Amino acid sequence: MAKSLPEMQEEVYKYCLDKNWRGPNAYPRTFLEECMLITTEVAEAAEAWRDTGHCNIYFAELSHHPDKPEGVPSELADIFIRILDTCQQYGINLEREYERKMAYNRTRPLQHGGKFA
Repeated sequence: MAKSLPEMQEEVYKYCLDKNWRGPNAYPRTFLEECMLITTEVAEAAEAWRDTGHCNIYFAELSHHPDKPEGVPSELADIFIRILDTCQQYGINLEREYERKMAYNRTRPLQHGGKFA
């Protein structure tokens, strides 16, 4: 059964505690540092795309660790994990905010903002 976002947030946060990324002996990162760590993962996803030209396959042979997932899917997962951890750290209920933001977005006109991709 799929986990809810709050369950995933808690799972990631507990993992970070276990690995000493969080907790009393961990380096206390600021919110801006958390944002830059997320940005770094976005850059790694872009680099994986640049290196491979694919976003739907793993490239384990690029890794020095054959069991380590590599490629765009893995980097996107890293972005999600960082976001879950940051939300848990700052008491943000991501599931509630997702629902709230999507409800608002549904009221917006087509291609709102006037910018085209």
